[in-house]
Amino acid sequence: MKKKTNIKSIICMILILTVMLSSIAVLPASAASSGWSCATPAISSASVHQRGQSIGFRWTAVKGASRYRVFYKEPGGSWKKLGDTRGTLWYDNELTRTCKGAYYTVRCVSSDGKKYVSDYVHSGTWMKAVYYSTPNLEYIKTVNWNKAYLFFEANPNVIEDGGRFQVYMKKGKNGSWTRINSTLMTWDRTPEVRSDYDSRKYYPICYRAEIVNDSVPYPGETYYYTVRCIGYGNKLVDGSKVGYGEVFTSMYNDDNAWYIYHAK
Repeated sequence: MKKKTNIKSIICMILILTVMLSSIAVLPASAASSGWSCATPAISSASVHQRGQSIGFRWTAVKGASRYRVFYKEPGGSWKKLGDTRGTLWYDNELTRTCKGAYYTVRCVSSDGKKYVSDYVHSGTWMKAVYYSTPNLEYIKTVNWNKAYLFFEANPNVIEDGGRFQVYMKKGKNGSWTRINSTLMTWDRTPEVRSDYDSRKYYPICYRAEIVNDSVPYPGETYYYTVRCIGYGNKLVDGSKVGYGEVFTSMYNDDNAWYIYHAK
């Protein structure tokens, strides 16, 4: 009889342990281990994208969460609060931070914002924008009625990093900027070393952009020109087009615009 009783006890213990383990398995790891009421928000690495100088990213919506708090930290630094949101998308547009890179993480907070209700990913997610100094137009040379050269100084890392320079034109001071085609060639390298936003050193190169035909002003008109750096964004995980395709990777400098006036 004792042997049967022992067997029954062992079976009961196994059943109890099975139920306990299955109940733990369905709980989020952070909630199971720390007693948080919400799961830990996870930033989707596929959602990280650049929009101008800003870094954008999404995280998974957490059941029961009414507010999220976004943090960042620089390498070797400590976590600092960026802000709260009720959505699951955040943009950090601080140029000095996004261009040097930082770690980001998200945590659930109570609806009144007074206490944390989830853990956070302690290692964070590393993000860094690609951004350069604004190309500087030096001068414009008119060749004939349908050809002109634009000379500008810029960071050669734009080309080496897979980006490119794009010429823009507008008709008159109050016109709107329009992207135009141009043929680019290296003209000269300057001996003065400089630093860009990400502290990388570079020797500026003078480029020559050739513009032709309708991009050169007709008699009696004035066309303005400027140059921007162009890079490539990525498609978000939810299929939206924020940051998809080409993105600007330099500031817009309307004051650096040069013009050609074609007299009648």
